[in-house]
Amino acid sequence: MVQQDNDSFMYVILGEGQGRCMKTRKTNRILAGGKFVDPWPIVVQVPDEEHADEVLAFAPAIRLIKAAKTTEEQVYLAWTLPGADSILAEYVKDAPGRAFYPVVYGRRSAIFLTHTDALNAIKGIEKSIWRRVATFGQAMGFMISRGESEKGVNGDYQDMRDALAARPLPSPPDVPDVPTTPQRHSTQARSSAPTPAPSGRAPETPAVPSRSQQAQDHASATLRQGRQCAYPAVFDDPVFNECAPEPSLAPSFVAHGFVYQHIRTLRGVKSTHPFPVGDVTMTPSCGAAVDALLQAFGYDVNSKLVIAHGLRTSTTMGGFVAQMSQHGLPALEAKYMWDLYSKEAQVPDWCDIHFL
Repeated sequence: MVQQDNDSFMYVILGEGQGRCMKTRKTNRILAGGKFVDPWPIVVQVPDEEHADEVLAFAPAIRLIKAAKTTEEQVYLAWTLPGADSILAEYVKDAPGRAFYPVVYGRRSAIFLTHTDALNAIKGIEKSIWRRVATFGQAMGFMISRGESEKGVNGDYQDMRDALAARPLPSPPDVPDVPTTPQRHSTQARSSAPTPAPSGRAPETPAVPSRSQQAQDHASATLRQGRQCAYPAVFDDPVFNECAPEPSLAPSFVAHGFVYQHIRTLRGVKSTHPFPVGDVTMTPSCGAAVDALLQAFGYDVNSKLVIAHGLRTSTTMGGFVAQMSQHGLPALEAKYMWDLYSKEAQVPDWCDIHFL
């Protein structure tokens, strides 16, 4: 295997400060690993800028992970959020010796992608803490938990691993019928014979994805393209200003009694506002229809996360309704959300609808 010069590596810094993520070529950003130091920020060493951008696509997930209250919750999110299984997956499969090597305690602390780089990072360190793991999400969990997440004797993490392994994949949506042009009613008799194709051309058959392919597309959560979602500033859009004037300038019929939106939790309305209240925190998508519903009804970020998790982990309407009922969401609303979600041909990784 040809060794890469250290100066040519890129380093992705994840979770600095309040969750800032960046890429750099400065080697001093890889710190010496310690057993008891704060796991954040986490550094990922990658071969080039293209793969650095792929890792940076996990930035919205990093902000959600850092907001979790306990280490166990952070590890669970690192394992399950979109991109955990797909980021850099193609790269590590392309050559022998590549995998995810998180080094918690060593001369350098980072997630490395080759066995050689990991060995260099722990050289001379007694009782170093590192491991080879299968996915980017597992590597993140290992770094966050300081190596505890991959210990079989740790009951909390073992229970989470067992639950994830036993979780069935969501059922793929039914293959839609090929759309046809509606025929006008006529009193004339119609022939049942098909219309012949023009001479020299075979009739074209619309390509319909197989159910196995749809299942694969539906279940996989990939950020391979490195797409970054960005919301516009809430008050910059002229439509917002037309619909909701500044409260101090609003006419009396708007200032008194006019409601632009509610803010809701799963248990009901939390607050009411006569102007747009936007939250640009990234959340996993529930499909375009459900995303629009959640935004229009003003559900807060925590509610969106609970609903997204429930939709992605449930395999039946009854299971989803049961999960949501524990959080206070009315069963009828949960059934409607499931109906919308189950009709989506493919659900994107992150919600990017913003139409307030």
